[in-house]
Amino acid sequence: MTSKLIKSLNLAIKSLKSGTFQYDYYKYGRCNCGVVISAILNIPPDLIERRIDNRLDELKTSKGLESWRGLYTQYCSVTGLSNVKIINELTKEGLTYYDIGHLEGLSHPQVIKEMGEPYYIEEKKEEKIITYKKEPRIIFGIKFGNRNRKIVSTKTSKKITWNYPKNNNKEELIKYLTAWVSILERNQELTGDFEKDKNEHLVLERSSF
Repeated sequence: MTSKLIKSLNLAIKSLKSGTFQYDYYKYGRCNCGVVISAILNIPPDLIERRIDNRLDELKTSKGLESWRGLYTQYCSVTGLSNVKIINELTKEGLTYYDIGHLEGLSHPQVIKEMGEPYYIEEKKEEKIITYKKEPRIIFGIKFGNRNRKIVSTKTSKKITWNYPKNNNKEELIKYLTAWVSILERNQELTGDFEKDKNEHLVLERSSF
């Protein structure tokens, strides 16, 4: 399943680079999700739009905007399966709800980290810490009160800066997909919880439309 997803993502990257896929951020068959869905299911963008056109109202987010995230959240509370056929087809091919949510905003923390600078910057900072320890002052074996001994230690901290790629830019999308492929080629999968990431501000409130 992972090999099929890698092949599909590479196909999406190739079609974006060559211009054979006409990227349009404002059309849900040609946006970030559209190009990947087209590659995975081997269907043209226009057919994607026709297949979900009757579910357009369900693409509404809380802000009244249409988005793929609005569509994948329509699922059965009992089975956990999506109420939308095309979403179930995608999950069978290895794409998860979580992947779709982040793909729309180009915001998956693992992928951003894989992209490296300037999107993910990790800086180590060393800080000197000075403390004083009270100990007896002894001269010729005789105690003359106490003295404060200076102790210098070093504390290392890590600062992480997240600079999200522009989610409506074709070149940024290509970089994102390329980093995603690199992760999958190491036999790793994208993991996490979209809502948890959103609460921790690892996901920006973005919409494809």
